[in-house]
Amino acid sequence: GSLTLNLYFASLQYTSPTFVASMINTIASITFVVAVMIG
Repeated sequence: GSLTLNLYFASLQYTSPTFVASMINTIASITFVVAVMIG
């Protein structure tokens, strides 16, 4: 969503694109795991 994009652009100023991409993938994985546990 927009929050992810905002974090992406904000973090680009401080970190490398590779690190940002890995963080986004990690957040997506955590979100999936939480959704499975709740569901």
